[in-house]
Amino acid sequence: MKGFLLGALFLAACDSELPEPPPGGRITGTVRYVGDAHRDLHRPGLQVAAFATFPPSGPPHAIAVLEPDDGDLTAVPYELANLAPFDGYRVFARVAELEDPTGGPMDLPLGGYPSFCALTRPEGRVTVTVDGPTAGIDIDVYDDGGLDDPCNVPTDDVCPQPGFATLNVEIRSTRTATDADALLVALFDVFPSMSPAIAFLIPGGEVSFPEIVRHNAVPPASYPAFYTCLDVGMNNLASLCGSEDAFVLRTDPIDFPADQIVSLTADLDAGSLAVSVDPPATFGCGP
Repeated sequence: MKGFLLGALFLAACDSELPEPPPGGRITGTVRYVGDAHRDLHRPGLQVAAFATFPPSGPPHAIAVLEPDDGDLTAVPYELANLAPFDGYRVFARVAELEDPTGGPMDLPLGGYPSFCALTRPEGRVTVTVDGPTAGIDIDVYDDGGLDDPCNVPTDDVCPQPGFATLNVEIRSTRTATDADALLVALFDVFPSMSPAIAFLIPGGEVSFPEIVRHNAVPPASYPAFYTCLDVGMNNLASLCGSEDAFVLRTDPIDFPADQIVSLTADLDAGSLAVSVDPPATFGCGP
């Protein structure tokens, strides 16, 4: 009898069908990278991850490791599976050293959807449902930890976009920047962090002090830190500047009210920062 029951159970298991998984719970897209930083890695590949927040505050909800057979990272399709329904995933990708996938330099190429800058903004939210895959979440990856993304190019327009604030920075110094240097400007919503909410990396050959850096779509908030550095030799992108550099670091919160212009005057020689908040009309902006 015991053998009969076991046989019957075995046959029943063979005849039964597993339930079909839901068609959703997935994010698909393409990672694109056209830089050359991966050439310094022993085993270059790509990592794609979905987090509920950015900068990440815990382990990823899904991760994919991509290693094309031909080593070509210019256009690599990916899929993140088994994701719970959620309307605010942040999806980003980075070039990784697959021999040490949890380590490597902090300035490895990085990108986010739909841009590096949007990782901390409303337009960067990715919605996942059980009804079908969330497709077309394409990511462009840029060198210098994502700071080479064109979204980091400052604007000339000082007038804030509706509902946003303007970051209006004047950086002063008696130094002369060279082609080997870089000027980093970063506003943090979490500090310390390697992922600024807003950041610009300006090649030294394009810097002429006093240098004006503007961004007119800063989400209204109180930001805990501001940092700017003339990185001599461009060798401190993954850490605070050293004694050979000139920098200003403020870790007192700076408020960015909606529809206002927040002007910062950073003196690299003195290491000082002055802050003022003005209505757009002060700068001749329309109503």
